[in-house]
Amino acid sequence: MKPKGLPKTGGRKKGATNKISALMKEKIQLFIESNFETIQKDFDNVDAKDRLIIFERLLKYVIPAKVEQENIKIDEFPEQINIIIDGKRVDLSE
Repeated sequence: MKPKGLPKTGGRKKGATNKISALMKEKIQLFIESNFETIQKDFDNVDAKDRLIIFERLLKYVIPAKVEQENIKIDEFPEQINIIIDGKRVDLSE
């Protein structure tokens, strides 16, 4: 362990990309792009409640966590699911 105050002298530079992670992200992106129609059909065939769960899990990749926690409220009813984002109801039936 190096004493405090000394500069870093080895290893990966701060902010450097992990080559394996970058390669895997690229492969996953290519897989999703080349199979998008099949994935969309599968998603459309899932019942509304499970579709909402999938949608919610994907949101964390496009909405910052803090915004998601503060602005999204989900109310569940036996036959209907209502999503309210920033005070506006979102219809998932389309």
